[in-house]
Amino acid sequence: MGHRQRDCHRRLFRPLLCALLVAFPLLPAPAASANDGPGVSVQVAQLLEEVSKATATYERGLQASVAERARLDQLQWQLADRRREMRRMHDKLGAVARAQYRSGGTWRPPWS
Repeated sequence: MGHRQRDCHRRLFRPLLCALLVAFPLLPAPAASANDGPGVSVQVAQLLEEVSKATATYERGLQASVAERARLDQLQWQLADRRREMRRMHDKLGAVARAQYRSGGTWRPPWS
């Protein structure tokens, strides 16, 4: 599943779930039959409880993924900083090596 498709699913999930939860009580009740009893309302309550738990689980997962993404962004910035630092050090080391080569191996750093 692509990034855009996940974003689309993420944006559609909450409104769709809310619409279903709002519309569910508005649905016409089926005609009562001899087999229906208090068990039907218990089943509806159980289903609503499952929906509530699933929504809470989804929200926790969404929050965790946002936090992980922020941490990943932070680590990527740190990695880029370290790579820039390594390039600078590599350039300095190259300058020292070139100076040493030009002087025949007797190069002394300017601070000594």
